Amino acid sequence: MTRFYRGLVAAALTLAIGWMTLATAHARHRFITQGKGRLVIVGPEGIVEWEMPWGGIHDIHVLPNGNVMVQQGPAKIAEIDRQTKQAVWSYDSATQNGNAGKPVEVHAFQPLPDGRVMIAESGIGRIIEVDRAGKLLHSVTLKRNSPSTHSDTRLVRKLKNGHYLVAHEQDGFVREYDASGTVVWEYEVPMFDKPARPGHGPEAFGNRLFSATRLANGNTLIGSGNGHSVIEVSPDKKIVWMIGQNDLPGITLAWVTTVEPLDNGNYLIGNCHAGQGQPILVEVEPATKKVVWQFDGFDRFGNDVSNSTRLVSTTGATLAASPIRHSFFVAGPTFTGIIDEAGQEAWDSGRPAARDGYVLPNGNALIAWVDEVVEMKPTKEVVFKYTRAKENAEIGTVQRLDNGNTLITELGAKPRLLEVDATGKIVVDVPLQPETDNAHMQTRMARKLANGNYLVPHLLAFKVKEYTPQGKVVREFATDLEELGGRAAENWPFTAIRLDSGNTLVNLTHGNKTVELDPDGKVVWKLTNDDLPGDPLDDPCGAQRLPSGNTVIASYHAQKGIKLLEVNPAKEIVWSYDGPHRVHHFQILSTNGEPLTGKILK
Repeated sequence: MTRFYRGLVAAALTLAIGWMTLATAHARHRFITQGKGRLVIVGPEGIVEWEMPWGGIHDIHVLPNGNVMVQQGPAKIAEIDRQTKQAVWSYDSATQNGNAGKPVEVHAFQPLPDGRVMIAESGIGRIIEVDRAGKLLHSVTLKRNSPSTHSDTRLVRKLKNGHYLVAHEQDGFVREYDASGTVVWEYEVPMFDKPARPGHGPEAFGNRLFSATRLANGNTLIGSGNGHSVIEVSPDKKIVWMIGQNDLPGITLAWVTTVEPLDNGNYLIGNCHAGQGQPILVEVEPATKKVVWQFDGFDRFGNDVSNSTRLVSTTGATLAASPIRHSFFVAGPTFTGIIDEAGQEAWDSGRPAARDGYVLPNGNALIAWVDEVVEMKPTKEVVFKYTRAKENAEIGTVQRLDNGNTLITELGAKPRLLEVDATGKIVVDVPLQPETDNAHMQTRMARKLANGNYLVPHLLAFKVKEYTPQGKVVREFATDLEELGGRAAENWPFTAIRLDSGNTLVNLTHGNKTVELDPDGKVVWKLTNDDLPGDPLDDPCGAQRLPSGNTVIASYHAQKGIKLLEVNPAKEIVWSYDGPHRVHHFQILSTNGEPLTGKILK
């Protein structure tokens, strides 16, 4: 690994460690939460990966499709598409199913496997289940000793046996209801012979619980709210395990909210209103009460973080330990340089608007701008330079070849593909056939193949052509196929990558498609916005096929939102970049701290 790569990886792994304290080397978590007026997804390094404006919440869920179901205001819940950040479904308890004009708040809800949604309506004093059309399918009346629109319930969950487990904040009780609404078990959270004290922080005290979770052994795990504790209670109502306010070294529990059992047997505890210097999330080993992980987000998310949910895959496997993180080279209109795995600028070439480029094995950067190609060291010392011929208008692409030459394309009156040696001498000059005099639209990303030929996309010809070194076209791949929408779809080929299988991966810019063609030009794999949430393909220019088989695509025209995305063969988005810089082309450099190895297919 070169010094340049070592510095790059180190920056990606160490940035923002001050935001997160690790007690041991246990897995760090990726989670979604709300604080300071925004919903955020926080990655395992403490970096905000996604965010949008949003008010306070008490409950939140991530659906199998990646959307977020979350409280919106006092009585409404909404499903948010994470790509578009728009609501795609909502239910308003203030107006629907007989509640119009009645005081009601919603502090708990749960998407159910059959497509129903369970909602706990405080003030009305009931649990309902509705379908996605809002039709009332089931209703259960709650027992309330002291009715309160704001505090009848906090979290409520439907159990596997069809019962409902309810944290009654105002009453200080956990109650289990059967499907008919009969209370079959209840437990009063004890005060431990202490007087109630007002407030929300560590100074307060009471039994205004927030959550109750039924464990596999039949016990109930309780987040006791202003009781500053986590309590595990047996079916016969005996406390079998407990963590009190000051039982964790250096940590003061305040309003204990969520308590999530993890697959490793640990508990992830939400610690709200604890104040500056205290974690908002703590992972504890129950047997030893040892803190193995904690997250302090007070400065960024405030003192009112009430609910955080880990992001997990559709199979239930946690994504916390190893979500995909990439560092990458960017050739884009506002920035030419390197973005680290934390999404921050790690190196800036000093000149924006590059067309193409590579980080070479020696750590230097090889970059094509419209008028020149430059190889520079990380110190920006130029060690190679080629200047465009005067009769041409643009340089289109660059590639360092195995023989030490540099492949360059020129667009204009004399469209051509060149090989230039280390001294700047042209040693191969191949005339191109772009089928247009529009210089800017003649070619894009050309690459030399293992057989010695050259693969060149010609946008307005709607063709990817394979040329011999003598300039003969020996194969063409059409991109105006009827199955792709014909010429009307403007499937201009931008990137063409010859894969090890012999297939060719092509990005189609205005067509907003990525296709894989077999050696006969038949479409064997196609990705469009119909396959993806939020229409993230917006002028897909650069592309790279990774060793994993995943494909990374640049959405060059995207002004906001996703500008670079990685999809797997199943057409699922597994990584994206939505930072400030647009991306014309790119090169993935490292993944989760490890430099990419093998052939660079871009």
